[in-house]
Amino acid sequence: MEILERHGAPGGLSAAARLYSLLRMRSGLTVALLCAAAAAPDAARAQEDRLAPGCAGPGCAAPMAPFDNTVRGAIADGGVGTAMVGDSLMFEIGAAWSGLRARPDRRWMLQWDAQLATRGGYLANEHPYLFLIGGHELAWAEIGRRFAASRPWSAYAGARLGNEVFLMKHPGLAWSDLDTVNNVDRVGGAVASGLIRVDAGASFLDDWRSLLLVIFLQEELHAAETNTPAQAFAGIGVGARLDLAHRLTASAEASWGVEPERRDSLRGFTDRTTHLAASLTVRQTFRNGMWATVSASIARDSDHVVYSGSGNVYDTTNAPQFGAALLYGVPLERYFK
Repeated sequence: MEILERHGAPGGLSAAARLYSLLRMRSGLTVALLCAAAAAPDAARAQEDRLAPGCAGPGCAAPMAPFDNTVRGAIADGGVGTAMVGDSLMFEIGAAWSGLRARPDRRWMLQWDAQLATRGGYLANEHPYLFLIGGHELAWAEIGRRFAASRPWSAYAGARLGNEVFLMKHPGLAWSDLDTVNNVDRVGGAVASGLIRVDAGASFLDDWRSLLLVIFLQEELHAAETNTPAQAFAGIGVGARLDLAHRLTASAEASWGVEPERRDSLRGFTDRTTHLAASLTVRQTFRNGMWATVSASIARDSDHVVYSGSGNVYDTTNAPQFGAALLYGVPLERYFK
């Protein structure tokens, strides 16, 4: 209740009025201090959330953002290739998901590529050309570790596991009748391969780019086909991969492998095959999320044949096998949100 009684001095308040005003000022200050004290823990928690994990002192930086360069959606592609069985022209429609991602602590990295598509086209192994239709599956993943995560440059080690399958046949032929036409191995029929690989090298990683430079050891497996026996190539290679987040991926690899000696007792010879291969892939991601990929590859096999009876030795080299493809991808999820 306000005191309206005036003192003698003009504009002065009575002693009771001054005491009441002082109490009101102190009460307001007390309420303000209590509100600040209540808000302090929330502010402290918000600050701790912005600090790096395990870091509670002054000068700690905010956690680093995860590096991500990923594409996912529907694809359409076409490619040409040469092989011992003839040249080919193939087209695909399907889906793909591929990319490279690093955890926020930048110690672990994951690379992967997965495709599933309907495939069809022509193989020039006879006249007129042989039409083939079927499916294509590709899947591989590599997990890698950076040993100096806090620095841009770091030693790197990784392990990769993958496979690829083609199931291709002529509409008028059963699977068991593929041996009634000219050889279609490595292009038609059931074509399956697998890969086991370990990497060691260097990694550069910052907010928007990643570079991997590696040497690798691998075991490349090929299943038996109509006219080709199963093969397993133990080899070594080098590789490089550059990623610019949400913009570009470029990779190049070269490898050399040799399979164990095969013995043909019926014809009296031994054979050892050496496999050389190189590939280049460039993927550009556009601002609307669509992407285009251009890839090229070359491979060549050589055989060392020794006839046990005569001791004659023959070194033969197959013609190089080329491949080139153009792929276009559309991220469908952006149209169905």
